[in-house]
Amino acid sequence: MKARIFPLLLCLMLLCGCGAGSQPSAPYETTVDGQAVTIDTEAQTVTCGADVYLYDYAVLSGGYTLTVTYPNGETATVEYVGMDPSGSDTPEGDYLDVLSLSWAIEDANDNPDGEAASHRVAGILVMGLGAVCIAFPRFFWYLGWGWRYKGAEPSEVALTAERAGGVVLALVGLLLCLAG
Repeated sequence: MKARIFPLLLCLMLLCGCGAGSQPSAPYETTVDGQAVTIDTEAQTVTCGADVYLYDYAVLSGGYTLTVTYPNGETATVEYVGMDPSGSDTPEGDYLDVLSLSWAIEDANDNPDGEAASHRVAGILVMGLGAVCIAFPRFFWYLGWGWRYKGAEPSEVALTAERAGGVVLALVGLLLCLAG
């Protein structure tokens, strides 16, 4: 019984620490209408020189809607359903075009975080499988070999090999979490 508690506690600590190192997403830098802009998807701002644009980005089924508040307080809305944009015009003045802004904001929202989240989920699943393999090596031996032979029992070497496989799975899961 005590031999099973340590591996379970070790795997539980690894699982709990998996998301602890995640950092907030970095601002996305690109050009819009030939001007350098920085898009902060967490604060939902676009900075172009001294101008700061606020935006609200909402995903719809089959598209998205974007409302941009310009530095002068006016707003413009773009809605994409499929490939057809519709919405209001860019306010008067030397401001970035609302359609160009919408494309850049869509790129920033599609950028890196989706892959990182899927890596973390995959890492947690692989670590969980490794933990179960460490805790119940006889079950995994039976899945691999025991069902083939009537009345067979695994040797200590076979059980140790199953546990080592669980440790490898847990480490691969940890690496997936850290890569995400």
